[in-house]
Amino acid sequence: MLMWFTIGFSASCGLFAYGRDSRWLLPAAIVAVLLLVAGSCLTRKKQLIRTAVTVLVGSLLGFGWFGAYYLGYLQQLQTMDAEQFVMTVTATDYGRGIEYGTSVDGIVLVEGKPCQICLYLTEKMEIHPGDRLEGRFRLQVTMADRTDDAVWFQGRGIFLLGYQTGEIKVVSSQKIPGWCFTALLRQKIQAILTQCFPEDTSAFAK
Repeated sequence: MLMWFTIGFSASCGLFAYGRDSRWLLPAAIVAVLLLVAGSCLTRKKQLIRTAVTVLVGSLLGFGWFGAYYLGYLQQLQTMDAEQFVMTVTATDYGRGIEYGTSVDGIVLVEGKPCQICLYLTEKMEIHPGDRLEGRFRLQVTMADRTDDAVWFQGRGIFLLGYQTGEIKVVSSQKIPGWCFTALLRQKIQAILTQCFPEDTSAFAK
């Protein structure tokens, strides 16, 4: 029964997270599962009924959990979509050079709650974990109906993108915080791979 509960819970969370339009998912899922239960009752097979009920309970709990997460966290972020804000972001990784500047992952406080964000800066900058970036950014929410790479960003826990729209100030951290250990370790591993493999194959090793 645990397997069927997990299937129902995971399916509802997946639909809610990656559906193109989440508004219809809850009523559609409830109707579908209720129809499954009704069909199972008509067969008069107790095992099938128990399975259907287990899937139903898992699905409803999944929607309840994700609904609470949406109301308590994601809903606030959606109101910030396409708006500009002056923010202070703490970098959680090293800056990555891109075609038109630099991108870096970080954490910003939204009404006192930490939120992961990916910043796109218009200049080439050397940024380290723990550095603080202060400036004005235009925000974009990584929802499936608003961002093409929403699944990739959400898989990394990133629900906001920030695009630099004005001057930015970088306050360097004197020491890389302990909670950035994974970024530091990844940087060292990539440096080792670069030294150990030829230039034309190092990209595959990474």
